[in-house]
Amino acid sequence: MTQRDIPGPRFAKLMEEYGVKPAELGITSRYKHMLECGDRHPSRDLVARLCALIYGKHGVVPPECQPYMPRAGVAGPGGFEPPTAGLGVLESHKAGIGTGMEQEWNKIQRSNKNRIGTGMEPSAQAMAPTRRVEHSTGRVEELADVAEEGDVAEYVERIVTSAMFMKWVRQNYSRGQYYHVKSKAPVLVKALRQPGILSQMSRRYAEQAVGVAYIVKRFCEAYNLPVPDIDTRKLRKFLPKKTTASALAAKWLNRLKEDVLQQYIDLAVRMIDEIKQYGLATRKLLIVTAFFTGLRGTEIVYMINNWRKLPKEHVDGLVVVELAYDRGPKKAYITLMPAKLAELIDRFVESGEKMGAWIISNTNHYYRVQVKMYRKVWIALTMRAGMDESWRDALQGRIPSIQVRHYVENINDAVEYYKRAFEKYMQLL
Repeated sequence: MTQRDIPGPRFAKLMEEYGVKPAELGITSRYKHMLECGDRHPSRDLVARLCALIYGKHGVVPPECQPYMPRAGVAGPGGFEPPTAGLGVLESHKAGIGTGMEQEWNKIQRSNKNRIGTGMEPSAQAMAPTRRVEHSTGRVEELADVAEEGDVAEYVERIVTSAMFMKWVRQNYSRGQYYHVKSKAPVLVKALRQPGILSQMSRRYAEQAVGVAYIVKRFCEAYNLPVPDIDTRKLRKFLPKKTTASALAAKWLNRLKEDVLQQYIDLAVRMIDEIKQYGLATRKLLIVTAFFTGLRGTEIVYMINNWRKLPKEHVDGLVVVELAYDRGPKKAYITLMPAKLAELIDRFVESGEKMGAWIISNTNHYYRVQVKMYRKVWIALTMRAGMDESWRDALQGRIPSIQVRHYVENINDAVEYYKRAFEKYMQLL
């Protein structure tokens, strides 16, 4: 059994069985819901924390936690194999199963107390890292020494510029998040020294830089280093104000230039031809599905991976799929697609294939197109066919959930416009 053998639904069930609340793991109730739906997968660090909490509360070790049990002379968080496995030989003061887990339980309880700049003087024992990695440069020891000096910006800079931090990020986050942290971490350091520079950036860019602070804190907790006291609330006061496009600009916001529109349509048509000639392929199916549905990439991945259990209804040569996808501000209630496309997805699922989250960035890199642009292609085609704006918003998840039932009951109104927009492309299938 590997450390990633606990799927999201099983992880959420363990939380309920042993009474572990999301706040105790540092996650939100919404994230727990996504784990239950299989939309997210728990990281190794999160699994280790759950196992330590279960042992601390009940004194038992579930079968799923066995891979995290300590080996002879080796103990990580709570006696489990740590998320930093592979970075070096880990030393432990106590390698016993019970004592190791109890130590982790105590560390979780006091993790918020070891902070820099809070006015509290932590003891030398609390400040010293108990999980050390044997590097020739003594990275962990050096970071602890810098932390004692009390300069938050200097401490964070030493963390984000260390190879150990970037390896930890690569192991615990997706490839896209890794590159995001790599590019935004230096900006966070500059903002800690001069918060005013955040006001000179776009709001989205500045928010992403401030968000790296959470990852830095998680890294410190994983290595039992003092957690830097980064006041994100204070930093957010320097973010640029949110801007709203004028009514005239908003009118053309979702319009594509004709040459760009044709480029994306041509690619989708080519993918249909290649599927018919050479068979199904994950990237090609993703592009064709995005073209006919106008869904976001993450919504397509969710739909295909949960295809068998999603309710479907055939309406005049089309298939209505009920997604009920809710990821914070990103929602998708229902979608329309040609029956032939639904058959392609059936074949893909029956073959045992699945779509991973990496497929979106992989497709962007492989074909030099952005999957999200197909939302605008879909809008342009349906707009030309005369589909009402309210129906376009309903099919792209931009209406209040309370109104969804009304649109579902009158789905035939949208079917005719959809068939008019995609008629010549449906024939290619």
